Amino acid sequence: MSLPIISTKLYIPPIRKDYVPRPRLIKRLDEGLTCKLSLVSAPAGFGKTMILSEWVTHFDRPVAWISLDKADNDPARFLVYLTAAVQTIEPSIGDEILGSLEPQPPIDHDRNSIYDLLTTLINEVAIAEKMFVVVLDDFQEIFDERVHDAVTFLIENLPQNMHLIISGRVDPPWPMARLRARSEMIEVRTGDLRFNFEETASFLNEVMGLGLSGEDIANLDDRTEGWIAGLQMAALSMQGREDIPGFIKAFAGSHRFVLDFLLEEVLNRQSDEIQAFLYSTSLLERLTAPLCDALTGNENGKQILEYLEHNNLFLILLDDERRWYRYHRLFADLLKDRLAHTDAGRIPGLHLRASEWYESHGLFAEAVDHALSAQDFDRAAKLVAGNAISLIDHGEKQSLGDWLEALPDEMIHSQPWLSVANAWRYVYTGRLEAVDPLLQDAEIRLAEVATQIERQQISGHIAAIRVYKAELRGELDEAILLARESLELLPEHDLSARCFSATRLGSALRLRGNLGEAEEALEDALSISQTIGDSHVSVNVLCELAGLYMWQGYFRKAENVCEQALLLAEEHFRRSGRRLPIVGHAFSRLSYIYYEWNDLDGAIDCAQEGIQHSERGGLKEILADNTIYLAMALQAKGDEAGASEAIMNARRIGVALSPWYIEVLEPYEAHIRLVQGDFEMARRLVDERDFIRQGEFGIEYFLNKNMLSRILIIQDQPPSERLNEAESVLSELIENAERIGSHLFVIKTLALQALLYQARGDQVNAINHLERALSLGEAEGFVRSFIDLGQPMGELLSTLFEQGIAVQYAQKLLGEMAHTMPAAEWQTTAARTNRAIPSMFEALTEREVQVLRLLNTELSIPEIADELIVGVSTVRSHVKNIYSKLGVHSRYEAIAKAKELDLF
Repeated sequence: MSLPIISTKLYIPPIRKDYVPRPRLIKRLDEGLTCKLSLVSAPAGFGKTMILSEWVTHFDRPVAWISLDKADNDPARFLVYLTAAVQTIEPSIGDEILGSLEPQPPIDHDRNSIYDLLTTLINEVAIAEKMFVVVLDDFQEIFDERVHDAVTFLIENLPQNMHLIISGRVDPPWPMARLRARSEMIEVRTGDLRFNFEETASFLNEVMGLGLSGEDIANLDDRTEGWIAGLQMAALSMQGREDIPGFIKAFAGSHRFVLDFLLEEVLNRQSDEIQAFLYSTSLLERLTAPLCDALTGNENGKQILEYLEHNNLFLILLDDERRWYRYHRLFADLLKDRLAHTDAGRIPGLHLRASEWYESHGLFAEAVDHALSAQDFDRAAKLVAGNAISLIDHGEKQSLGDWLEALPDEMIHSQPWLSVANAWRYVYTGRLEAVDPLLQDAEIRLAEVATQIERQQISGHIAAIRVYKAELRGELDEAILLARESLELLPEHDLSARCFSATRLGSALRLRGNLGEAEEALEDALSISQTIGDSHVSVNVLCELAGLYMWQGYFRKAENVCEQALLLAEEHFRRSGRRLPIVGHAFSRLSYIYYEWNDLDGAIDCAQEGIQHSERGGLKEILADNTIYLAMALQAKGDEAGASEAIMNARRIGVALSPWYIEVLEPYEAHIRLVQGDFEMARRLVDERDFIRQGEFGIEYFLNKNMLSRILIIQDQPPSERLNEAESVLSELIENAERIGSHLFVIKTLALQALLYQARGDQVNAINHLERALSLGEAEGFVRSFIDLGQPMGELLSTLFEQGIAVQYAQKLLGEMAHTMPAAEWQTTAARTNRAIPSMFEALTEREVQVLRLLNTELSIPEIADELIVGVSTVRSHVKNIYSKLGVHSRYEAIAKAKELDLF
């Protein structure tokens, strides 16, 4: 589904232009604010929604609104909409709840989980303190006991700054007597909502302009018993009639008879064109002109919708741009009923046209729903499978399962597309053991597929799924071959699958060390994603590009594309109200970038954010990446317990993925163990292994050999056989890093070679190698690649600084090291080198000095950003670095510290 939350459900319906003001009911609703709950309960057509809309215009507090429908009987969906409604008032509330619910809710049958999430919402609302009202309209659509239990739990624990209004055709099945006895509820019922004589007269004569006599008004009021919908339909029927008294006299009978009579009268007075339009579009939950045109086969949808709205023909506006509408539900129900009785054969065709329109606009969930309504199970199956990538990335794994269950059993076992859809779901969530049986099942049934083109397309999807599976297992050569095979098989119009395969090709090539080919593949994928125009596809490609740029050592370029990905994800959230799980990928990249730049708080924040998104999406690989980077940042901040817990969590996730992923993870774990002093464990984690497969050098090779050589250098001083071994490893590393164009590993290897020569007492070579590493790393802001090497690197940097080599950069790194290295270790370094520790002021960059001086003014952060002509996020990043370097936690403390150090 492209729009998981339908924003129009959260709109407060505008007051109709034929509406009669009702001050007596406004007063009654005002009185209800002293209670927890206001219940507005009456049969259809008594103006419940409109009186609440009028009341909102008189009310001086914010109001959140949800127009409920049958789909909201799912407790997860209900809580998502409830939270989204509250966020229209206070955006800071509810992100944790949405994170727990999307995209595969863990609460389907667990009331305690529902109560836990509601407790979180209640607490956040109470803390916010803002007074507001939540309206749940059309509550008669809710019949699920779990949702009713959730609402009663909410009422029982409602914070004092929140009032709840429930409006529906029937009373909720709750202990109403208890609420009345406690004076916790006011009620507005049918007797209250009925039009009295004055309101009826005002509606018929002033609004509808009928000019009826007092007797005619009284008779019609008596016969309709103040039923507003009946009055409206009667007024429409009377327009243009000569015998008004005769019509009113004949206006009698049972509720159903009167309703049928009025609709017959109203419809018969419309042209054939309008009647045809009403019947053709009656199956739609929401109407927009192009969709209506698709169902009618005409191009006059916009004009007819405007006509219906102008003539009060039961059309309700849903947005401020007059693009989306819906029929009054009573009117729509009757239109559908009449269509079923008079022309039932048209119904499947109308559903199919709706399905086709939704598909063409990327609204796949709605397309599937209409295909199922038409009982075109073949089409539904193809939509589900053909768009599985999009649906899953949008967090629709639960819906995908529901749709598959809605299909006939015989189809589940006979359609290869359905096995493909399930396989997509499982490979995305790391359930790799379940993938092959599904794909084999699909391949067995390929011969039953009607056309060669479709068989080829299914084969392309099967290959694409196997690409990802092979990549997750580190079978990169196989993944590359399968990705190219998939791109050859997939038709040009299957853009989502082609983009997926091109992206995975680029990723596998990167991991294998073929960076040039990887960039070409990812550029192709980005071009496809821009053609599709779907946020989740572009986010995924951009994140893979960021990974490539990081390998190449272009960290600023990587940060830029990650920010583009976040902007696309934020745009998607504004449209749909739901976060894209794939955005966790962008946060993992940023976490590593910020770690390298020694913005440890930023690295931790991004990793934690990425963990939330990837857990919500069930994206195991991205979850593991974020957890690794969280462990690294926590260790750098000195949180050994937190780092150990995080790296073990990452290991548990990695074990479920593949042995290869553990090979990638263990060098990071070795770093953590080494810093913690567990030298033997660190050595065991990266001990000699054969990482060279078919002459290629992948990510696991570079990570492992880099860490192994570091351990060899630290382990043995002065020179010995182990230093000779380290030299051999580093010579091989630098050759291969330069060959594939990875400046990241060129820099890391040069820094280690500098330490190797230092350990041998060869100061000239040590300085030359470090100087080259600094020249490559300075422009991209490399920090941790140097200071993670500890005390020996501090001594060597001090030597460069003293000799006037790369002075500013060496000084910056020494300042970072002074702040992050344990005090005792740094003091030892300073004493051994007989050099002074650089001052904190020297550790600040030129831009940070500018920001610090502006902090000593009355300018806000956004105003500082304007002053410096940079983004607010950039200023916040500088402020975070300043706080970190000065060892403070607030603007006030930073200013005080700067004055103490005479920095101003």
